[in-house]
Amino acid sequence: MRKILIVDDEKNIRLGIKSMIENRYPGVYEIFLASNGEEALEYYKQNNIDILITDIRMPVMDGLTLISNLYSNNVQTNIIILSGYDDFNYATHALRNGAKDYLLKPIKRNLLYDTIERIEKEIKSKENTNIKNNEIYSNKDEFFNSQINYILLNTNLSRNEINELCKKLI
Repeated sequence: MRKILIVDDEKNIRLGIKSMIENRYPGVYEIFLASNGEEALEYYKQNNIDILITDIRMPVMDGLTLISNLYSNNVQTNIIILSGYDDFNYATHALRNGAKDYLLKPIKRNLLYDTIERIEKEIKSKENTNIKNNEIYSNKDEFFNSQINYILLNTNLSRNEINELCKKLI
């Protein structure tokens, strides 16, 4: 089950977004709620969050500081920014720090759903790539081991043949 963290200082917005996601994707996401960036960082220390949905302007720690902090600490997560401000500087800062989208309040359900579905496709693509890479490395290890065994067990190989086989292993 993927994990989503919704960060907004307005309780009704947090609960509204949570409700939208639960209604559209029942049982797919475990959803956490935080009222500011500092609280959100605590969730990151204890949970592997897949998607972060955060407001920009909040007390204690704002959303831009939160995502900058995550980015500078190499935290890999998918970020969706929410804002009541159609501000180019906010959007630029958010995108430079890894945000996948910048949605304006009031949130339009279809835009939120489209963004979540796009992120899901990216996550699944990365997972498939990781699986394929693991298979390749596994096969590479098997090939390496078989070639080493061949070299060690075949006493009739010349020094040149052994060198050629070793070059293939590197």
